[in-house]
Order: sequence, then structure tokens, then C-alpha cells
Amino acid sequence: MIAFLVILAIWSLVFFAILKYNIRQDTDKYLMNKKEIIVDEFIENGLKIDKDFFEYSDFYIKPVDENRYKRGYSQFSDTLIYETFERASVEYRKFESYFDYRDNYFRLTIVKPTFETNGIIKTIAIILASLYFVIVFVLVVSGRLLTQRIWKPFYKTLESVKAYSFTNHKPLQTIKSNINEFEQLNQSLKILTENNYKTYISQKQFIENASHEMQTPLSVILSKCELIYQDPNLLKKTAVEVEKIHDAANRLSKMNQSLLLLTKIENNQFSDKSREPVSEHILKIIDFFEDIKKKKEIQLTVDVESNMVAEANHILLEIMLTNLIKNAFVHNIQHGTVNISLKANNLEIINSRQSLPIERERLFKRFGKQSDNKAGLGLGLSIVKEICEIHGWQITCTMDEKNIRFSVIF
Repeated sequence: MIAFLVILAIWSLVFFAILKYNIRQDTDKYLMNKKEIIVDEFIENGLKIDKDFFEYSDFYIKPVDENRYKRGYSQFSDTLIYETFERASVEYRKFESYFDYRDNYFRLTIVKPTFETNGIIKTIAIILASLYFVIVFVLVVSGRLLTQRIWKPFYKTLESVKAYSFTNHKPLQTIKSNINEFEQLNQSLKILTENNYKTYISQKQFIENASHEMQTPLSVILSKCELIYQDPNLLKKTAVEVEKIHDAANRLSKMNQSLLLLTKIENNQFSDKSREPVSEHILKIIDFFEDIKKKKEIQLTVDVESNMVAEANHILLEIMLTNLIKNAFVHNIQHGTVNISLKANNLEIINSRQSLPIERERLFKRFGKQSDNKAGLGLGLSIVKEICEIHGWQITCTMDEKNIRFSVIF
């Protein structure tokens, strides 16, 4: 369309230039023909002009010397002549030429008003410009309407792809189109989504089965370790080794559960949401860590708004809050502090920390730790980050030499 408009604009300019050139040529021919008539009449009347012979006095003849005659030449030019009736200068086309008769030399000047033809040219230019803009407007509007109609199936397919979810599997909804390319796209997307859904189901079943199969022998190991503990003839050296086995198996069991939870979160298997009272969850979770609070003699400050609610999955919200509050107590120091604040959709948890260097970039990555606590798996904060991302919440972490601060904006 742009190429067409450019060609149309060039054609309009060329047409206008040709029209103006032809009108100019016709005016010049008229002046040359009139010159012949005037000269013939001038000579026949004995070097005089009968004014009644012409309708208007639009020329004059002036005698010149021979030198001026020889230097002179015929020429056309545009000029302005003041018209008393119009009380303004009017555009004229002037033709100046020289002729001789019996050693008498003359200069003939003929003028012809061109304001009428110039007015016509300007009118034509305005018409052409108006026509051009009308064509541009019609093409743009019709092009937009036609484009919307043609691309409607594509945008419908695009909306369906955006709304598609593996967890709530429904066949991809598309609009039948007369355009082969769009139909091919629709069919390809349907096949792609179906194949991906089958892959998703297979992966989900594999992870759940693998986790279950791993959990079973781990439970057996833990139970056997407990039975060995109860043996009254157990040697002290053997008890130490059994305790190591029990701790390793217990750690592996927790890691397996955490990784399974992460996978479920990434696969969006917790899609149900409701309005959850965040403040009630926080107060309930704090009670779970009363023992570690007393053991480390931690000073706790809680300031939460009682009417604070968030649109969230109940299970995931509890997991996120539990992990953040647990981190604040577990990775704290003796006689440390924990400050929990919930105001205006902003949760802040600030706790004193060990003086060990912490790489902030690794905190939210899997198996990244914020202390030398061997009991930690390094998965808690990565789970928190995943939960925040699927809910559209913003989580940040800042720290100084003494404290670390986690902030969640709901």
C-alpha cells in the first residue's frame, strides 16, 4: 500500500507539472501568433496601429536603434502589472520581440493575464491533493478493517494459546479460516499442545512415581534405624554410626519432598485460589517456633494488620510464610532479634544473622544457603520464590553486616 501511495504521489506531481507546462506552452503560442498579426497590421497601416482592430490594448510597439535591434532577442517572462480595477498587482505572461521594416527597427511587447489559468492550476492542485488524502484515508481505513477481518482467526488462536493451561486441559479453541496458512497454523498448534500435554502428564506421573518409590525405602531405613536404637545390646560406637545413617536418610527424605513440591509448583498444580487472611496465618505459624525462640533467647517483635487478605492458594501461602519465618529463627544467632511487620500489602521479616558472608544472588537458587546450618537443605527460599512468581508477588532481599531483610509485596 505504501508503494502505491508513493507512486500515486509521484504521478500527481508529474501530472501537475505536465499540465502547468502545457498551459504555459499554449500561452506562449498565443503570444507568438498575436505577434504575427500585430506586425502584419502595423506594416499594412503604414507603421501605425488601428486600435479598433484589437479588443484590448495589451501590447505596445517602441522604436529602437539598430544596435539595440541587433542585440535584442525574443524572450518570454512572467511579470506583475498593477490593475486599477483590482487594486492589486496581477500576474501576466510577457513576450518581448524585435522586428524591422525598411531600415526601421522596433521592439514589440505583448502581455497576457495568467491569473485565470494560474487559478485553474491551483484549483486542480487542490483537487489533486484532496483526492490524494481521500484515497489515503480510504485505503488506511479499508486496509485496517480488512486486516482485522483477515487476521481475526490468528488473534483468536493467539488468545487461545495464551489462555491454554496444562493443569486445566481443554482442546485449543480456534476459528475456521479460509486462509490455508492460518488453518495449517491452527492444526499445527493443536497437535503441538496435545503432544506437550501428553509429555506433561508423563513427566508428572514419572515424578510422582519416582518420589513415591524413593520415599518407601527411605521410610524403611528410618524405621529400621529406630528399631536398632531400641536394642539394649547396641554398642555406643554402632549407635553413632546408626545415628548418622538416620540423619542422612531423614535429610534425603526431606529433600525428596521439597523437590517434589517444587516440581508441583512449577507445573502449576496448585491452581485453586481464595481470599486468605495473611495475618492469621502469620500468628499461627509463629507459635510453631516457640521452642527455638526460647532456646536461642530471640527477641520477637510482631506488628501485623488484622484485616490483611491476599488472593492465594491456601497451601502455598502457608508454605511460603512458614519457610520465611522458619529462616528467620533457624538462621539467627543467640540472643538475636526477629521483626515481623505486615502493613499495606507489604510483609517484612528482619532478623539478625551470622557474620558469615552471603551471596545474595544465590539465596533464591536451589541448594543456596544463608548460614552454615547443616540441617538446612537450601531449598526453602527457592520454594518461596517459585510461590511468589506464580502468584505475581514481588520478593526482595537486602542485608547489612548484622541483619537480613526479606520483603514480599502482595
